[in-house]
Amino acid sequence: MRTLNKVSMPVETKVTFAESIPLQLRGLNLESHSNRKINVFYRFLFVLVIIILSTAWSQAGSASAPPGTPSTAIGEHPPKLAPDLGGPYFIGGAKVPQALDPFVAFDKFVEFINFRNAGWDSSEVANLDGALFSGSVRSNRGSGAPAADHYQRYNYVVQKVHGRLEILVAIWSLRGNPTSNTICGLPGAAPYPGMSVADGQMVNFYPEKSLVTPLGIELNPIPVEDRKCVNVTPTSHYINGAPGSKSNGVLDAHSKHFMLAEGEKIRLADFPAVAAASEGAKLTWRDTAGESWIRQSVEYAGEIVVDVQNCTYLINQGSGTYEPDAKFLPAVAQLFAERVGAAPTYVWNDRTNTLLPTGLISKSALQCK
Repeated sequence: MRTLNKVSMPVETKVTFAESIPLQLRGLNLESHSNRKINVFYRFLFVLVIIILSTAWSQAGSASAPPGTPSTAIGEHPPKLAPDLGGPYFIGGAKVPQALDPFVAFDKFVEFINFRNAGWDSSEVANLDGALFSGSVRSNRGSGAPAADHYQRYNYVVQKVHGRLEILVAIWSLRGNPTSNTICGLPGAAPYPGMSVADGQMVNFYPEKSLVTPLGIELNPIPVEDRKCVNVTPTSHYINGAPGSKSNGVLDAHSKHFMLAEGEKIRLADFPAVAAASEGAKLTWRDTAGESWIRQSVEYAGEIVVDVQNCTYLINQGSGTYEPDAKFLPAVAQLFAERVGAAPTYVWNDRTNTLLPTGLISKSALQCK
């Protein structure tokens, strides 16, 4: 630590600053021009001495901290920065809410109003951890859903929860109606014959969507046995001059990224009803009471694909709603390893159909049996 040398003076010789001025300067006519200049000089000298002393004491008191070090209260630690995942992402891959894609927003509005009208409301959003992940894979393996003992597929969203990045997924929340018929919203209707769902376990939508991985594994869609469990939604896009449409299976609908983005405990039926509406494609996201959902962003979004036979999994950035940047998949894989223990074996850019081994070491193994 830097110190100042203090010189003590005997009491009888201690003088004030004014008294230390040479005697020949005292009593001069300060009204004269030359005297005024001398007076200004000594005032300047006084101020300079004060500045030098103040600076020296300040440096001595902070000698242990390098220049530019911010002050931190005792017991405080600088906040740990979250990994950069390229977000936030708004609808259509927009970086700011004012630039979100109005067509995608319109399609989401129509989809979720149709889900409400169909009575689809059997899932909710939950944080993913190791117990939920392994428990869901084991439960869905014996669910009777087509090929569930070979492959499973889940949607996920990364979102900030209380300042920490969490992975959000959809789990079945049957509210006292533990049958597969309930999720279709119609008596006697089930997604697949003999299929069962388990309350509190993740929603596996593998049978309803086609998927081909670069490993050569073809995850072909299984024909839906009961068409009552499919919702056809008109879209804002036109094909050969006619309005387009989009088909959503009941499993996929219950785990949509658009719902996951809203956070824990949110359900399909929580999507607000229409406040004001235009007709057809003239309707914009600003015309709906669901504007708060449509304005919501995510930190990342994609899918989890589980190879149940080998008990491994990969993740991708497969979200047509938010379109996150694939180059951040390795950082997302690291987040999965931290949150669930079992690390993904690969990250998969589903737009270029390229696969990259993560090389991550798992803290714990995924349990599939």
